[in-house]
Amino acid sequence: MYLGHGGILIFSPNVAGDEFILALSKRKEFSVLACSSVQKQHYLELGVKSIIDVDITENYSIHLAEKAFSKVYIFEEELGLCCGVIEYTRKWTNGILFVITRKHYPQMIYKALGADFVIRTKSGNVFFLIEKENI
Repeated sequence: MYLGHGGILIFSPNVAGDEFILALSKRKEFSVLACSSVQKQHYLELGVKSIIDVDITENYSIHLAEKAFSKVYIFEEELGLCCGVIEYTRKWTNGILFVITRKHYPQMIYKALGADFVIRTKSGNVFFLIEKENI
């Protein structure tokens, strides 16, 4: 497990998230959250250097400083997994937590769990978020 590069945390189980990671990696340092060994290997293949490797189904938690991340980007692929990731990562930040989804789940589910913003996109294109990073 690698910890570091506080500031931005990304969870990316889909192509849109991977594209976001690749674009952001050219401009900024960040960490990613891997919930399986397959996902960790995928991140390594993308060239990600800072990986937080956790099993969100376990009852234990990695203890990071409350302000470890100022922004969290969660790319949603499946409702249950996304909810677990929101609950888990909300413990690590008082900052902004974004959920990016292509689905039409009620955004109130994600907001009740701690998401600040739920961004719905049909194309998966969220490169405007990179521009918001003041790069």
